Amino acid sequence: PYFSLPLIDQGTLFKVDEKVIFELPSPQETVGKLFSVDTGEAGLVEVYNPALNAAFRLKVDSAFLKYTWLWFASRPAQNVYIGSLLPCTNYIAGQDGINSAVKSETALWLEPGKVMSTKWQIETSA
Repeated sequence: PYFSLPLIDQGTLFKVDEKVIFELPSPQETVGKLFSVDTGEAGLVEVYNPALNAAFRLKVDSAFLKYTWLWFASRPAQNVYIGSLLPCTNYIAGQDGINSAVKSETALWLEPGKVMSTKWQIETSA
């Protein structure tokens, strides 16, 4: 899922299992950030704007999608943020991409014909 105004703005919180991971500064500051977090046992990632009392919650199967990549960037000329939550089987491991995931054994490989399924739950509140 991708986000922008009004949900993500100055003061918006990115949370994993109720723990605040990051708070957005003023969109006039140049921000470009991509990082991964462990989704925790509950597999719950939340984008919460306290000024609007609005939230987007994504719950994933944490045994399968163990990490969520959080990406956001500011566009100071437009005074806005854009961002996304990307559930994933591996964490971001430097500039080496998939090779780092293979080395750290966080990459998931499916053999031809193998089938896997998972469930996501999305909730919004305002």
